[in-house]
Amino acid sequence: MFGSPLQIIGFNVDPNTMTITMSHNARAELTTAIQTFANPHQRRSLKDFQHLAGWVNWALNIFPLLRPGLSSVYKKMRHSLSPFQKLSINNSISSKLHWLAAHIDNSDGVHIIESREWSRSDAHDTFLCDACPAGMGYWSPGTCEGFTCTISPSSCNGIFFFEALTVLSALSHVCELPLSKPHCLAILTDSSNTFDMFNTLHTLPAYNPILITAVDLLISSSIQLRVFHIPRNKNKVADALSCLDISAAHQFQPDLVVTKFSPPRFTLGEAQL
Repeated sequence: MFGSPLQIIGFNVDPNTMTITMSHNARAELTTAIQTFANPHQRRSLKDFQHLAGWVNWALNIFPLLRPGLSSVYKKMRHSLSPFQKLSINNSISSKLHWLAAHIDNSDGVHIIESREWSRSDAHDTFLCDACPAGMGYWSPGTCEGFTCTISPSSCNGIFFFEALTVLSALSHVCELPLSKPHCLAILTDSSNTFDMFNTLHTLPAYNPILITAVDLLISSSIQLRVFHIPRNKNKVADALSCLDISAAHQFQPDLVVTKFSPPRFTLGEAQL
């Protein structure tokens, strides 16, 4: 094969600009199919669901951040067996598919040079996060700033929800910085579930709004995020902040300046704390 661009599994691979993109016609055909399918209150066969999911999965080769958009589709298909069984399209499926279609329509594809792997030592900025039943906390070793948020005792969300929400809050804080933003951002957590969630971009539907909001922030800011797992005994400052124990945090980091934060608003729905 030779030329520019190269056609590989239906994508335009340009070795000169180091990009992988989808042709305008292919993109328009896919987004139209998604938007037509996403009409709420209609019923589609399991076979139709599988066809759309396969088509979108093909597109995720160049739009990898958009994987959370299929979460509700897979949930609906999970317990269906007959290919001709009719499944309803609820508001959750509709909203996530429209979100996915909008991003596909606006994306310019994958920039290979910018999408390279990088390690924790390559990060331009680093935050450490933790959560407990009492609160959430994160801090920046670079600026020696700490942030805390109280969790309502009546909250029905589990600790995993708040571990992931703390990571999202740290990302949102970086995206709101008035000065230049880090290109490579490392966020450290001692929650293995949160580490898995952000590295696979796959989670249960209840936590999917956190991922979708994170993806929106990453796309709008052009920040590359990697979430790393660390042992709890190396996350003492964030642990103290999450417990709202400011004096303990100061024992570990005497110069720490602590302020309160509020979690960001979700792209799809409100954050129920």
